[in-house]
Amino acid sequence: MQFSDDPLAWLLEPASTDDFLSEYFNKRHFWARNENRDRFSGLLSFAQLDHIVGTYGLKHPEIRLARSEDKIPFEDYTFKEDRFIDPLRVARLFSEGATVIFRSLQNRHQPIQHLCNALSKQATIQTQANIYLTPPESQGFDIHWDTHDVFIIQIEGSKTWRMYDGGITLPIKSQRYDSDQYSPGEIIDEFVLNAGEVLYIPRGVMHAAASTSDTSLHITLGFLGYSWAELLVHVLGEVTQSDAYWRENMPFGFENDADKGLARLQHDFKERLHRFIDEADITPAIQAHLWQIQAFSRPRESRFLTNAIHARELLDSFSVELVSGLSISLASFEDRVYLIGGSRELSFPNAALKTLQTAISGDAFHADQIEDDLDLESRKTVLATLLREGIIRTNGQSQKQ
Repeated sequence: MQFSDDPLAWLLEPASTDDFLSEYFNKRHFWARNENRDRFSGLLSFAQLDHIVGTYGLKHPEIRLARSEDKIPFEDYTFKEDRFIDPLRVARLFSEGATVIFRSLQNRHQPIQHLCNALSKQATIQTQANIYLTPPESQGFDIHWDTHDVFIIQIEGSKTWRMYDGGITLPIKSQRYDSDQYSPGEIIDEFVLNAGEVLYIPRGVMHAAASTSDTSLHITLGFLGYSWAELLVHVLGEVTQSDAYWRENMPFGFENDADKGLARLQHDFKERLHRFIDEADITPAIQAHLWQIQAFSRPRESRFLTNAIHARELLDSFSVELVSGLSISLASFEDRVYLIGGSRELSFPNAALKTLQTAISGDAFHADQIEDDLDLESRKTVLATLLREGIIRTNGQSQKQ
């Protein structure tokens, strides 16, 4: 599927990205109404999930079952010796009202992976996709909040959603919902989310949903955000590694003089914070975060073995293009140019720059169509490396066409 240059706008159509970011993102829920009930049919279907359950050989917790009124032990739908899913028992429990949950399906289903990768690149955020298949008039979970933002993409059927007052603002991962500690407030919104529509729920907003008279299939696409607090912790970690000043122990016996000791600690702590501000450099932490996002976006492609063995021969026969979903950048240093993608860094001579720029442009091309400072055989050597490394792929169009 193609998501254009603005996948978030594609997802929330007809809303605009700018309006969504200014009015709703990290603030309040948003219901993106749309009358096209088949809008997301290319992402997933009930039939595809039925196939996955029966043929993929998944284990718990890759698939798990949930029901709001009682917990379903994984032993009830797995083979106990190895936790592989028993499709027959999954189907029986589904028919009795259990919601079937497919965790991180972006790792196994290419259309969802392409959407996750496109949104990750646009938002600079790690994404994941869990799938919820709920039988008619059933509810998988009681009222709760999530610790990351979610986009509910309704694929088939419909669900009634209720949004509640209460909760906490922008919880972190350790601030999970606990029904013994928190109670929902008044219902602030209630509506039916139909196929082709999307619901955005910021982290910390309390909610619950139940299917209507139809089987409901939706994707919960999670935005695993990166907070300022996380950046601060990572930067402090970098400073601690390089400066022994931050590895010093607290003063000897500071507890024995509670009043003066605490005042002295407060003063010294502020002094250290001033030094931290002067020394702090966010560059390594941000780069590590970007690498993590890129490494998490793993395009699922075929023909890796074929490419590894027959790369040069394939370049003689087919045109090639960038693997969809990859985030690639180029950097030059002295007489070398570096191709950086995820955890990989490949080095080439500067003469290969034009070839590399063409390779990561996203357009299909033939090896002999590039005008650069390399001869054809040297150019093929560069492109063969990219083919073997999974950066580019053959697109099935013959060189002779």
